[in-house]
Amino acid sequence: MSTNTRSRTINETRDRLNHMKELECSAYKRPLRVIEPFNGQWRKLIIEWMFSITHYCGLRHGAVAAAVYYLDASVEKGLIKSRQDYQVAAMTAFHLGLKVYDSPSIRMIRLESLVKLGSGGFGEKEVLEMEGKMLFALEWRMNPPTASCFLSQYLDLLPTHNMQPHVRTKIELTALRLIERTMSTDYFSLMESSLLAHAALLLALDTMPPNKLDVELVGNFFIDLAQVTYVERDSHSLCRSILLLDCIANGQPVPWHELDDCTGKKAGQTKSWEQAYAGPQHSPRGYDLQ
Repeated sequence: MSTNTRSRTINETRDRLNHMKELECSAYKRPLRVIEPFNGQWRKLIIEWMFSITHYCGLRHGAVAAAVYYLDASVEKGLIKSRQDYQVAAMTAFHLGLKVYDSPSIRMIRLESLVKLGSGGFGEKEVLEMEGKMLFALEWRMNPPTASCFLSQYLDLLPTHNMQPHVRTKIELTALRLIERTMSTDYFSLMESSLLAHAALLLALDTMPPNKLDVELVGNFFIDLAQVTYVERDSHSLCRSILLLDCIANGQPVPWHELDDCTGKKAGQTKSWEQAYAGPQHSPRGYDLQ
């Protein structure tokens, strides 16, 4: 890549990311807390179900990310009052995510078929009624900048020369899997999508065999990425996110001291993710999740 081309790519990507981050911090700001009982294992299973459907049907990853945003935002705005409401809202959010992010000309799941995949406790009528309520509650803002959207922008900076196409594909798929594995956890449901995608990409690069990546190429990529994100690779928030992302994705115990500033727990404790969230929960931003 020539110097002029690289500079142009950086500037164009920076402009797009600035706009996306502006939306992320305003119209599509993540909830500051999760609300019981709409969290924990129940939320996790619903999101994993959404991903299983998209994988089986070959649908887009972004549809689930959008659906999760619709669902969490609806809960925060008080639209969901009961577990039954939550189930209907989850199906509605997934249906909306597919309509917004998955082209009907390629493949589309009919609402009738989607409802049949549910528990059988509600039908199309309930989903359509919830859809109207959800659209009103979200003020028709249906295009949140998801983690996969940010990842796509970051990958535009990855030089294609001296890199085989399958290597770049491997990096992208690994990052998407990391995002998917962590999206259902309460901690990362409160994290900005831009930071989640950033951490997932750096962790995906770290998993690649050294002989598959050119050292100078990766070094330049890190410089470019820092320029467009305004986040240095050794920043506390990014390093902390990478560590927690790695633990969750690999089913390892979470270093409890990394959560000290948002949990108030004593340093030195180490618990599994399930144990960590068995009791009162706290957000990465320091807000109680009560």
